[in-house]
Amino acid sequence: EIVGGLVSFTHDLIQQNVYEEFELHQRQNLHYDIGVFLGAKVFANLTSTETESLEIRFDQMYISESKSAGESVISERSLLSIATDHINSAGPDFIVGQPQKELFAKWNLLVGKEMANISNFGSALHYYEEGIRFIGDGVW
Repeated sequence: EIVGGLVSFTHDLIQQNVYEEFELHQRQNLHYDIGVFLGAKVFANLTSTETESLEIRFDQMYISESKSAGESVISERSLLSIATDHINSAGPDFIVGQPQKELFAKWNLLVGKEMANISNFGSALHYYEEGIRFIGDGVW
């Protein structure tokens, strides 16, 4: 079903089938574009000092300042997790430049630390391992 330019699927298997029809490179490109877009939303309001230091206070930043009951508020922490998941789906082999790979490794580090802070150690380990994949063997 197409509503307002958006495609809506009536069943997950239909969506999965359509997704799998895309070539791997197209899927990676899609995930990369979504991840970069969402990541830009997270870091758009930060100063260069905050961005470089990795000491970002996620709990104090929100996409929407509205927090009334019933309204959905997406925190920067959640948005960065989603962005990082998309970048990880694209994979380090899809990313060409080393500076970008290091940036995405830092995103994985940030999300991994956040997962560890909320005692989700399995997810933290996953993000740390993904970050290491972006750094590669040559840095060790």
